[in-house]
Amino acid sequence: MTKHTSIAYLEKGSVYEYPITPDDPGWNDLTSTSEMFAVCQIPEDILSELSTSELMDAILDHPLLPIWFLQQSEEDAYEMFSRHFSAISEFISREDARDEIEKRLIVAQNLDARGILSVDQYGNINSFYNTFLKKLNCASTNSSYSIIQPFDYPDIPMNSSGESVKDNSRIQVPKRTIQEMTTQALLDTILSFPFLSDILVYDSYELGLLSAIDRYPALNELVTELFLRADALETIQGNLELLSSIRGTSVESSAQAIYSEALLETIQNQTLVEDSVQTIYLEALLETIQNQTFS
Repeated sequence: MTKHTSIAYLEKGSVYEYPITPDDPGWNDLTSTSEMFAVCQIPEDILSELSTSELMDAILDHPLLPIWFLQQSEEDAYEMFSRHFSAISEFISREDARDEIEKRLIVAQNLDARGILSVDQYGNINSFYNTFLKKLNCASTNSSYSIIQPFDYPDIPMNSSGESVKDNSRIQVPKRTIQEMTTQALLDTILSFPFLSDILVYDSYELGLLSAIDRYPALNELVTELFLRADALETIQGNLELLSSIRGTSVESSAQAIYSEALLETIQNQTLVEDSVQTIYLEALLETIQNQTFS
C-alpha cells in the first residue's frame, strides 16, 4: 500500500516522531513484525501527554499502518495493532475519543463530496474510523476488557554463545495492553512468556514461578494483574481442564499444564496467607475493642 493511498497521507503530520521508519537503513535489520512494533512503541509518559487529536495523528503516522489494510478484516487489523501498539487502547480510553473520530469523519465526507478523495482513499478512511467507533461503543456497553488475543512477543535474539538474550525491555507488554486484556488473553500471554521454562529447573514449580516473577519485571506485571482478576482461578482451572482433554499431549501442552498448575497453586497459597493475615488483624481489632470496652 503506497503513501498516496494511505489515510496518513491525508492527515497532518504527527507531533511524535518515531525513532525509526522504513526509510531508515536500520529498518531492514528488523527481522519480524513484532520487532518492528516493539521499536515503534510510544513511551507511556509521552502517550499521556499527547492530546486525543495528537494521539490519533501518531496512530495514523505509525510506520506499519499500511499493513492495517492488508488484514482479512478491520476486526483482525484492530486486534493486531491493539496487541502491539498501546496508543490504540490509550486513544479508546479518552473521554473525547468519539468526538475526535466524528470530527474526522465529517472532514473526510467533505473531502469526498468535493472530489478530492479517490474511492479507495475514502473507503479506507471511513472503514478505519468506524472500526474505532465500534470499539468505543463496545467499551461503553460491555466489559472494560477489549483485547481478546494474547501478546505476540518479538523474536528473542541470541548472543555469540547461542544463548537467548534476556532483555526485559524486549518482552515488556505495555501496561495499558495488560489492563485491556481479557483474563484468558492475559493467562495465554503469561503461558507464552519467553523465559517461563526457567521454573522447570526447580524442585517446586511454585518456587520456580516465584523466582521467575522476581527475576523478570515484565512477568511480574503480568502475574500481578492476573492475581487481581476475580475470575483468575476459574480461568486457570478451565485451561487445565482443556489441556487434560487433549489427546496425545504435546510437549508444549504439557509445559502449559505445569505453568498453569504453578499459577493455580501460587494464587491459592496467596489466598490462604491473606486469609490468615486478615484473621490475625480481625482478632487484634476484636481484642482491642473488647479491652477498650472493659476499661
